[in-house]
Amino acid sequence: MQVITFPDEPVEEKPPVKRSPDKSVRVSTELLDHLINLTGELITNRYQLQNALKEDNWQELDDGVGQLARLVKNLHHQVLQVRMVSLESLAGRLSRTVHDLSRSHDKEIQLKLEGAEIELDRAIVEELTDPLIHMVRNAVDHGIEQSGVISIKAWRERDQVLVQVADDGRGIDPEK
Repeated sequence: MQVITFPDEPVEEKPPVKRSPDKSVRVSTELLDHLINLTGELITNRYQLQNALKEDNWQELDDGVGQLARLVKNLHHQVLQVRMVSLESLAGRLSRTVHDLSRSHDKEIQLKLEGAEIELDRAIVEELTDPLIHMVRNAVDHGIEQSGVISIKAWRERDQVLVQVADDGRGIDPEK
């Protein structure tokens, strides 16, 4: 579990970097090396298949096609990994939101994140950002009185990732 606390001094914020989320991704050198190796194996496989075809070697062709299927499946899996980012990528924006709301509402608020290491497709994480910020704002506006904790927990359940937002405030006033 990650606990984020806020300093009493204002934090100097850097201006946001303008970047289009769909235009670029960061790729670890380890993953990039693996992709390069896979493409090298695919090239080798192509030459083996061409030679087997020239020689009418059906067994070698069959083996080569099986190897090709394995390589393409592995390449597909690795390329999908390029799009994956951890929920940790939201931590900065969420903590900044909580910090700003704490100051503007004169409240002591702590943010706890659990499961931030879970990885999802970048597009899903981007789609989660605004709803999570909205729920954090609601917790500050309607739940937490003078001080409290906002907890965001993510976990895997079978083939899904579940995200829970909770606070230790009074809850929603049904009269409002």
